[in-house]
Amino acid sequence: WRSGMLRHCRPLIHAHGLLVAPKTRLPIVHVVSGACCRWQRWSASDIPDEDSKIPNSQFETLAESTLQCLHAKIEAMNLDALEELECQEGVLSIDLGDSGVFLLNKHYLTQQIWYSSPISGAHYFAVGQTSSNRWLHTGGKGEVCGFLSSEMSRLLQMEVDLTGCQ
Repeated sequence: WRSGMLRHCRPLIHAHGLLVAPKTRLPIVHVVSGACCRWQRWSASDIPDEDSKIPNSQFETLAESTLQCLHAKIEAMNLDALEELECQEGVLSIDLGDSGVFLLNKHYLTQQIWYSSPISGAHYFAVGQTSSNRWLHTGGKGEVCGFLSSEMSRLLQMEVDLTGCQ
């Protein structure tokens, strides 16, 4: 999948949230970068084994409460740069106009929150087993609320505090 193959990526992401490779039936991760989209495949080895999974109902509750909390905090800030803020069907979309779009979505198969940033690209957050159910970056770069706070602060050149949504 090349970026030129899909001209209107944003509506596809909002409408479907996930594309599936025709032959393998494996999902294809979407990465929004500025005004264009890039696509990246992932493999079955990215799926956690049964021992490291949390119950699906716990995943659903934790992920949904985090996305809803982030939505509420951003909405309460009344940011001038915010063109659209939407949280539907497990996808949080933060459209900052010319600055770009942040997308966060629940990914059931991997039990992660997938994060797409106009600054840094794609990131993945999983519930830390020993961290009081906090969403931690799979590469060790912190937790999702602090990560989003930092990137939005950098982009908007103002303090954005979204901590406490764990």
